[in-house]
Amino acid sequence: TIDAEALADTNNPTMNNPSCVVCHAIHDPVAGTFQNYDDFGSYRSSAGTDSLPVSYKVTEGGYLPGDTWYRDMRTAGFEGQIAPSQDNSIQWLGKVIANEDRYSEAAVKFWWPSLMGAPVLEAPAASEDKDFAINLAAFETQNKFIKELGKKFAKGIEGGAAYNGKDLLTSMVLSEWFRADEVENVDVRDRLVSDLGTRRLLTPEELEKKSRSLLGWKWRATNFPKENPLNFDSENSYLSKLYNIYYGGIDSDGITERSSALTALMLNVAEKQALEMTCPAVMVDFERVEGTRLLFNGIDPSTTPETEKSENTIKAVIVNLHNRLLGISHDITDPEIDLTYQLLVDVWQVRKTWIAEKNNDNVALRPDEDCDYYLDEHSEEGGIGSRGNDPSGMKSSWMSVLAYLMTDFNFLHE
Repeated sequence: TIDAEALADTNNPTMNNPSCVVCHAIHDPVAGTFQNYDDFGSYRSSAGTDSLPVSYKVTEGGYLPGDTWYRDMRTAGFEGQIAPSQDNSIQWLGKVIANEDRYSEAAVKFWWPSLMGAPVLEAPAASEDKDFAINLAAFETQNKFIKELGKKFAKGIEGGAAYNGKDLLTSMVLSEWFRADEVENVDVRDRLVSDLGTRRLLTPEELEKKSRSLLGWKWRATNFPKENPLNFDSENSYLSKLYNIYYGGIDSDGITERSSALTALMLNVAEKQALEMTCPAVMVDFERVEGTRLLFNGIDPSTTPETEKSENTIKAVIVNLHNRLLGISHDITDPEIDLTYQLLVDVWQVRKTWIAEKNNDNVALRPDEDCDYYLDEHSEEGGIGSRGNDPSGMKSSWMSVLAYLMTDFNFLHE
């Protein structure tokens, strides 16, 4: 309840108020098993005897020398079981939990979304819903499989060792649930298949690794001395640090679940990454030797869409970009390729006009389009050089195409 009157008492309500006890009776004994560790995780930080705060010891809480937990709290334990020793209660808790059937089931449920591409089904609550019977049957069938696999996992799958994670993942991949083609009930199978195969939003860390693999470096990565205690990986980058939470990441403190869907703020981060990475990506790649480029093999910056031959050459590169960045194979005549090509042409026309009017072939059209090069990352490419020059306007045009693809749903999801 959140009723103020019901929660008004101050006589140790978590122990005595029924409105509080309903939850605290379950949680507090588990909290007690952490009795030897303070808020920062230090073991018996108070003179090596306990981790209780001084404020408790000097009040009328009943503290006696040798205590490691509060006397006005529930005894350390788990669901009616009492920890046998105050010295190793957290280790005891781990063993008790691991022996619970729910633990092995939870392991299956933990891996389920990653392997199956869909969350674990929940029991439908409203019997009057149109598809209640189908959803209930799907839940019961899936739940039965999870419980049975959990028991096998705890005992050892196919004669293997107990709690062998590799055996668990193998069993899940080989099951009918991974393919959904051996579920006997057709309605249940259709219900399950409706949730499978959809792409999942990449986490900040996954998007960073993908961008690095495709473009050659991380977004605004800065190297620090390895001995710096604040940077365990000796590297700082925008998606791993500055924009991690903004892009749906976690801090393992107040935010513990990664976002599964794009928000307006996250889309802004994705766009910022694309706009800042595409300029150096295009400039650096065109300086690589033909055949070793990541993006633009088969053309050079002077290849413009002015002839039918060059159009086909450019479209072939666009086909490769769609395949490389989005994981989608298109024919050169596909409408998606035509749309991307038309974007390139439109931007190129604007650039041509601007170059002619301003007599300036710099890649940047406005100050906020300045092309930043990060020498730490590109030193192997030979430094800055003449990357800012774009007499044909094609480098700038390819930047727009690259930004367009890097903000596509299929780039941000897999």
